Amino acid sequence: MSPSSPQVDAVVREDNGANKKTGIDYRGGGEVTVSYSGEKLAAGPWPAFHQAPRNVTVFSTALTGKGVTFTEEQRKRLVAEQAAGAVPLTVEAIVPVRVRFGKVLRTWTVDVKARCEVTVDKLADKAAAAANRGCRVKVRPLWWWW
Repeated sequence: MSPSSPQVDAVVREDNGANKKTGIDYRGGGEVTVSYSGEKLAAGPWPAFHQAPRNVTVFSTALTGKGVTFTEEQRKRLVAEQAAGAVPLTVEAIVPVRVRFGKVLRTWTVDVKARCEVTVDKLADKAAAAANRGCRVKVRPLWWWW
């Protein structure tokens, strides 16, 4: 089977609505990856932006892959899952962030790692619907004694 170069337009929703005085600075240098059955499909940058308190931010980022190949078993399973309208994907992000408390106090930059299991109904259409099956988020401690 010949290698493919998939492209994914990922739409991400960041919800900081519950925080009254805490803002988040998403720093440059972050990355988002999408994989299927352990095979990395596409990757791209996480944009740098500031998210104010009580704010919901939605953004889109283009992810690209190169030289992606599947085993015959993976290909058959992918075809069957797409026919059923439920293709499981893993979305991972590693993003450097700084947290702002009020107007003055800021933390230093820490890496936040998120891993989400999602299911999409189709792969070959711009209007694919996704359902989140759960996320795990890991943050390095802000203080050395943790």
